Amino acid sequence: MKQISFLSKDDIHSFPKILAKNIKDFYPSGSKIGIKVHFGEPGNLFAFTPAFIKQAVQAVQNVGLHPFLFDSPVSYDSPRNTVNGYCQVIKEKGITPESMGCPVIISDESITTTFNNLEYSICKPLINTDGVLVLTHVKGHTCTGFGGSIKNIGMGGMSKTTKRRIHDSGKPLYQEGCIECKECVINCPLENIRLKDNRPYFDQNWCCGCSNCVYVCTSGCITPQKEVFDKGLVAGVKLALDRYPPVFYVNVLMNITRLCDCVTNPGPRLAGDIGILFGDDIVAIEKASLDLIIKEMGEDVFLKEHKKSPLVHIKIAEDLGLGHLEYILKKH
Repeated sequence: MKQISFLSKDDIHSFPKILAKNIKDFYPSGSKIGIKVHFGEPGNLFAFTPAFIKQAVQAVQNVGLHPFLFDSPVSYDSPRNTVNGYCQVIKEKGITPESMGCPVIISDESITTTFNNLEYSICKPLINTDGVLVLTHVKGHTCTGFGGSIKNIGMGGMSKTTKRRIHDSGKPLYQEGCIECKECVINCPLENIRLKDNRPYFDQNWCCGCSNCVYVCTSGCITPQKEVFDKGLVAGVKLALDRYPPVFYVNVLMNITRLCDCVTNPGPRLAGDIGILFGDDIVAIEKASLDLIIKEMGEDVFLKEHKKSPLVHIKIAEDLGLGHLEYILKKH
């Protein structure tokens, strides 16, 4: 059973010290460490601040390691969908090599492999290094309930093409046999589905490929284009972790908004500030994050808001051998 360390919101000022303590003996001295971080869409007020990111950088440096910050371009319409555009975005946020005290890399350079007939291109910078630190802001997400470390790697560690492919592969196809139970209509988080002529149509709004309709279809008449979103996402994580050097995870349970840092307006907060988790088991730290949020709010707020619990993809990650749902929580 893995140990997950917990720093409460009341002791958040100790973050650099506790991070340094957790990673001091995890990576070999002098290692080059890639810090995977989501810098956020322009205008998003809840993504990590430059000051917080710099605290993480300095904590890594204080234990004799050599960090660089990394993220990859996005696949949707955004200033961040090209390397140059993303570099300009973070420069305007005040995130530069000079201000951070380490290299800042935005790259789509990748290596390609396949899993379950899906092609994945995994970003090279996090493979060609000595260690990876996954620094994640946990927040709501339409496709997975919440976006935690799994999504930080499964999307953020992939090329633009792979990001788009994972979403597209989860989009629905109607086969035959609809009984008009309306479960797909009720459970679509984007109100995209209508029933007509004894079958569903997926054209009311837009489809993000979350695969909710596939899960809830009582007659099995809706299938994914290739693979349900959660399996496609977690497969990318598995392929990445198979190639990464040692990985340590930090999940930040602060400013837990309805939507992801990928949007300018992520909506209201779904939960109060809780604290920060540290660990080297991606499944355990994701499960601990969900458990703490449920404990704080008295319910699975992500299931209520997005009609899908994060537990769906967390369990898939355990099934693929990426870690364990059981953990011991140790408070600092």
